[in-house]
Amino acid sequence: MTSIAKKSLGLVALFICGVIAQEAPLTLQACMQRVLAENRDLANAKMNKDIAQESYRAARGHLLPQVNTNAFVQKYFAQPPVNPYNPTFKYVTSIGADVSIPIIAPAAWPALASAKEDIQTANLTEQDAQNQMAQGAASLFIAIQSLQQQLVIVDLSLRQMDELIAQAKVREAGGAGRHIDTERLQVNREGIEKQRRALDLQNRNLISQLKLALNTPANQSLVLAQPDTIADTAAVIAMLAESKTKNCSDVISVKRLESSLASQESKAKAADLARWPMLFAYGAWSNQGVGNSFSLTNPEQGYFNTVYAGVQLRFSVLDGGQTSVQANQASLAVKMTRNQLDYAKEHAQSECEDAQHSLTSALEDLWSAETNLQLSLHVFELMRVQYEAGVVSTTDVMDVERSLREARIQKVNAQLAVSKNQIGLEAAQDALLARIGK
Repeated sequence: MTSIAKKSLGLVALFICGVIAQEAPLTLQACMQRVLAENRDLANAKMNKDIAQESYRAARGHLLPQVNTNAFVQKYFAQPPVNPYNPTFKYVTSIGADVSIPIIAPAAWPALASAKEDIQTANLTEQDAQNQMAQGAASLFIAIQSLQQQLVIVDLSLRQMDELIAQAKVREAGGAGRHIDTERLQVNREGIEKQRRALDLQNRNLISQLKLALNTPANQSLVLAQPDTIADTAAVIAMLAESKTKNCSDVISVKRLESSLASQESKAKAADLARWPMLFAYGAWSNQGVGNSFSLTNPEQGYFNTVYAGVQLRFSVLDGGQTSVQANQASLAVKMTRNQLDYAKEHAQSECEDAQHSLTSALEDLWSAETNLQLSLHVFELMRVQYEAGVVSTTDVMDVERSLREARIQKVNAQLAVSKNQIGLEAAQDALLARIGK
């Protein structure tokens, strides 16, 4: 084999592997991982974390030394009787620097504690957004799987209906059947076709929504993996039993509000302490030159240094009521957050219990659907044999076919409902992110 041929085969192999990799079915696990990695809505939550970090740095800066530089040029148009320089000097040039160090700053420390809690709140807010985003993507994914499985069932029903129509035509040709029976089966088949078109439209719409959530281009194909068959519900039952031993109020949404409450309490404390005096150590240096003519480089009397240091007590006497207003606002914010926290705990407990009840009901529906499907299959096979023998009418066989189709759809939806409610329970108890490795 020539080198050109080998290279050609290699390129073909790479192309085929690329196509296979591109069309690899998307699993539920991979879907939730991708939505957390690629969804654009989560970018805001991540930016809120950065904002909280910067706010913390700003709050910490109030406790650090503040250094300023200054430079100025002054001309005296009217002078006081006594001038510290010389009554006849008209120009003063100066360059200097000053430093201020907080010694006692009562409001700065709780403000720093509040900023630190805001970082924790931002982290928990991101986790809460991830939890909700993953659950939403999973629900959308399972809804698409349900529609696609229904399409498979409807296609099977169409094939079965084609077989019945063929049998009806044979009976009609042999004189054992009527033409109206064939037409009724054809009308029934058209109804199934209409159902298929509606399902296909819903499927396309939901896939578009999932592509948007996954930040996938609209013109790129998205193939979903087949849903997992729940052959043994023992693991689901064990997970359900374990969930009932957990504290449903100890979840991210509650922790986020607890952190927010701690931040609001620190802000309220800082607002109260803003009325207290602040003590600073300060120092300054300046290099000044004076003269009757303006000169930056060579003033008439030259330059001289001034250095001083001391302590300064700052105390706000009148500020237009701003300090009191801010303290009242902070106090109200604490009360509001406490109310939100109390409601969040009750809501989390209720949501967890609802998820447990929904999963229990889904398991019961699955067991019922499995039994119903077995009976429907048995009845359909009997009816088909009897229809071939001319014992039962077309109406009977169409009713049985419809019942079988509904039983199959019910079984698929019941299986997917178990998966959906299992994810819902995991989301309610903050176990979903751990499941997908976040």
